[in-house]
Amino acid sequence: MDNLSGRREEFPDVINEIIDKKIRPYSRYLTMFLEDGFIERTSNWIERIFGDLAPKSLKNNFKTLRGFLSRLDLKLERWDSRNTFL
Repeated sequence: MDNLSGRREEFPDVINEIIDKKIRPYSRYLTMFLEDGFIERTSNWIERIFGDLAPKSLKNNFKTLRGFLSRLDLKLERWDSRNTFL
């Protein structure tokens, strides 16, 4: 969190607003499972199913910045192709 607050000027106002309203207030809870062994890593059923069913090679792609950004690019291309008027 400290790293993000030191780089506020690099981000657009919209991103800073999302960080301030959605991430910063809950940042402690996002990593609480590391401190308390009784808290599950995820309580989201969809994430748990994805973790159980997806092949490890696919999950590893999302753990790297390059893999995440390439997936994001594919999603944006697909969204653009569906939402552009010809």
